[in-house]
Amino acid sequence: MTASLSIAQAFPPSVLDHVTDGPLALGVDLGTTTNKTSNPTAIALVESSGLERIVRLAARWKTDKPDITKGILLMLCAELVRRKKALRLVNIDSSNERFFASDCRTTLSGIVRVELSILGSKVEYKGQAMSLKARACGRVETAAMDNRLRLPPAEWIQRDLRQIVKEAGSYNAEVEPNGAHADFFIALALALDGLEGSGPADAEALSISGGRPRRSSGMRPSSEDEDSGIFLSHQLHT
Repeated sequence: MTASLSIAQAFPPSVLDHVTDGPLALGVDLGTTTNKTSNPTAIALVESSGLERIVRLAARWKTDKPDITKGILLMLCAELVRRKKALRLVNIDSSNERFFASDCRTTLSGIVRVELSILGSKVEYKGQAMSLKARACGRVETAAMDNRLRLPPAEWIQRDLRQIVKEAGSYNAEVEPNGAHADFFIALALALDGLEGSGPADAEALSISGGRPRRSSGMRPSSEDEDSGIFLSHQLHT
């Protein structure tokens, strides 16, 4: 039998002790079931410090009780506000969980600005039409390649990031047996997009998937890199 934890036990206020005074954004990739192959919920709290983007909190969990996820988000946001931290935005993926995402926004209203992002939406970025997913995920790749992204040195985070395959401008991931689907990567992408002041983007849908992902040289490490624990790029550091 697995012991259950309260929200306060799983996320004590001390998890935010490393947050300093830079602008913050919280990215959220929602999941609402606990089946073996269900995608989990993942969050990424990212702080901007000069040119660096520092992940101050990374977490992933499964629950079929929406109040638990809403309670976690509410507790974290309320604590950041209580500490007078510069939480600019909570950016939630509402591609597949639109009603629940809207419910989360209602829960957090009056505390922090919440943006609901449909990753398949078409946006214009630097004069080019692309999906919101491509823009947000591209921010992760750029920050990593520029040696500006700092991550906790956790194995599950490395595994999550290794799932991403970039091909023909799209970012895809296969589902692992436990349901993991680069969920933290998406939460991280949403946080970075939020920090850049993306604004709402839930317009025309654009196809961003070209069938089964294949290994490519852009985001997946080589087998030698995997053995040494290097992921995303040689410039990425934790």
